Amino acid sequence: MKRQPRHLDGTFAKSYKTVLREILRQLFTRKSYYTFTLGSIIVLLTAITLYYGSIKPFISQFTDNKIIGPVKAQTVSKEEMFGTIREVTMYSSTPEQTDNTPCIAANNQDVCILWKNGQNICATNAFPLGTKLKVDKLGTCLVDDRMNDRFSNRIDWYAGYDDDCLDGVDQGDVCPNYDRALNFGLQKLLVSEE
Repeated sequence: MKRQPRHLDGTFAKSYKTVLREILRQLFTRKSYYTFTLGSIIVLLTAITLYYGSIKPFISQFTDNKIIGPVKAQTVSKEEMFGTIREVTMYSSTPEQTDNTPCIAANNQDVCILWKNGQNICATNAFPLGTKLKVDKLGTCLVDDRMNDRFSNRIDWYAGYDDDCLDGVDQGDVCPNYDRALNFGLQKLLVSEE
């Protein structure tokens, strides 16, 4: 007959299954976030223990019997994970900033209508048409337009159009989107594919 182990104070030690059962019963009878989190951890440890027989073989497969195990290289590039710092500018639908058809994009869509319907649009040569980009400080845009070939890595955010300025900016025209694009200037921002 196997003797039940005792603690130093003379009380009998309970089996880990009994202790675990008691802990789980206490955890799941209380309603709180911390209890749920602790309960989840205990359930995970229990599952690992039941599968491997103890927690040690599970941990040793990651640590290789060392305190800190070897670190494996990530297969995701930094650019894919965090994005890239790129030059970002703004443009509006004026012949001075586009061509003689300021509302028609490289994919033959009317960016004036898309923008009016709430779509953020950008122009770039660095990504295929139809790509969604996340631009720090500005939001998410859809690549619907192209830039001049000399700007291979720049992102040009569409600032919108002004009715007075579609045929060109003249003295006395009120063109807030054109002004916004000019005032934005050239900024270096984090850009990533969404």
